[in-house]
Amino acid sequence: MGNNLNIADFTVDFTKEGVTLLTGKPVIDTDYAPGFRSTTGAASYAIVGDFSNYVVVQRAGMTVELVQHLFGTVANRPTGQRGWFAFARHGADVVNPGAFRLLSNT
Repeated sequence: MGNNLNIADFTVDFTKEGVTLLTGKPVIDTDYAPGFRSTTGAASYAIVGDFSNYVVVQRAGMTVELVQHLFGTVANRPTGQRGWFAFARHGADVVNPGAFRLLSNT
């Protein structure tokens, strides 16, 4: 049996709409990721890897408190309003750094 490789399996058009595939895996493109900065001067383009090795954790529960007096941001005087302050704990990290690679132009 011959090896039927298709060049489309190894390239991706990021400007095209819809879900794209790279080597048969879905490609996720987001505007919420921070820009890449490199100390070596090489341009970094993408992070590829097995994102099942990236874990996001949310601790159960949230704390909500009533703030009796809100203060203005200009003069730091009371505004006569009340408000709510809520916070929850979240965390995320890579559990296997060897599962990811940074693609850069060196």
